[in-house]
Amino acid sequence: MSTHYIKSFNNYFKLIDETTEIITLVSSSVVDVSGSTNTTISMTSLSGSVKYDGILNSFISSSETGSSAPEIISQSVWEEKRDEIKNYFIENL
Repeated sequence: MSTHYIKSFNNYFKLIDETTEIITLVSSSVVDVSGSTNTTISMTSLSGSVKYDGILNSFISSSETGSSAPEIISQSVWEEKRDEIKNYFIENL
């Protein structure tokens, strides 16, 4: 059993084989016409997903190339993004 860490666009995924849990971290910022920055941040967790194998395989065997290709990342990169999002919630809510 393994844990897989994957980045796709601004989405960071942690896929846990043992529990078929998928944790998703999403962050993005958009500057509107007035010059204000709007930030969107979310954390999502799915447990026991029946689609787990299909999702994992689509990341691992993706034929995408360039910036749209899923990228295998380290646990520390995933945790850094998780902490960034957690701190944003703490400071802004």
